[in-house]
Amino acid sequence: MVVITSKQNGDNKFSIGGYEVNPEIEDIDIAIDEIRLYNRALSEEEIAELYKMGGDTDTKLDLKVSNFNYTVEKSDEKAGTAYIHITSNIENEDRSLFYDNGVEKELESGTPENGYITLIEGQHKIKVCATDGVSEVCSDEKTIIVAKEIEETKYSSIPIEGASTGITNDGKDIIYGTISGKLYRLNISTRESSFIYDVDKKVSGLYYINSNNYYYSSIRRSEIRKLNISANEDKKIASVKFPDGLDVFNNKIYTVTEDRSGVLSIWNLDGSKIGTLNTSISDIVGISHTNKYLYILSEDGEIYQTNPNTGSSQKVFNNDELFSRGNTNNGLEAITILNNKIYVSYIDDESIYLIDIDLNQYE
Repeated sequence: MVVITSKQNGDNKFSIGGYEVNPEIEDIDIAIDEIRLYNRALSEEEIAELYKMGGDTDTKLDLKVSNFNYTVEKSDEKAGTAYIHITSNIENEDRSLFYDNGVEKELESGTPENGYITLIEGQHKIKVCATDGVSEVCSDEKTIIVAKEIEETKYSSIPIEGASTGITNDGKDIIYGTISGKLYRLNISTRESSFIYDVDKKVSGLYYINSNNYYYSSIRRSEIRKLNISANEDKKIASVKFPDGLDVFNNKIYTVTEDRSGVLSIWNLDGSKIGTLNTSISDIVGISHTNKYLYILSEDGEIYQTNPNTGSSQKVFNNDELFSRGNTNNGLEAITILNNKIYVSYIDDESIYLIDIDLNQYE
């Protein structure tokens, strides 16, 4: 870059590629590669940065990052850690970088093109970047949730009127169904249960529509049913094998399909089938949701956050304590989310358990 300046008769004049010789302009035999004009004096730091970009330095203007991904190599050896493998294609960089929640981190081994790092419990937004010392180009962020160990102090037990088989909520209180088919409302403030209705069959999955209407599933009948209390109407809307768990999200019914398969069936509200969603989660017993995600409960005590469109699932909570909290060792039964708190029930256990952890941290 060449800039020639002069001052004559109080006027600032400049010429590029030549100089003024009273009054002729005489050419200079040069080649010009880049021109920048400033209306102020540059600092020493700015001049140094410009120097790095020009001249004979090996400027790398074509930084590229592609195919960034990760795989979980080891996890669950203890709750709260995951050893992940980072892979990506990074081109023309002086240095490649790994970022976790906006902070540059050193990998334990390898590079962001092929390396490893251990992440602790919680949500991580990770990406890799290429830099030439001046510019930086980054991949899209990926979110990974490392399963969190639930502390024993986070549990509290709420006695109910019988072993609960399906639970839901109305935005204020818990609604639960029992093995005998009775529906109850559990007042969260007083922790007292009041009778709602008797459907006279085991309720496996339950969803509150309004004070008169519910969707529920029955394992014994292999059905999805819609209940209208005021009309005393209880009708079948679909058949599904072993529907151990039911929820409604974005005007679609999600039901467990043969719980060990990891596949959810998806239905329109009239019972016509839309398709399936493969979550790859074994032994599903309950489904609930927040504004963004499904939360899926497995019988052995794991809770997953699941994308309702793709089925991609990440384990949010994982520990043996959740399995053993109930009065029996028969496993978990159902889940609902109220005010971003998790409530679960157990097979043959006459209590509902509050897990006092705010799910907002994972949203």
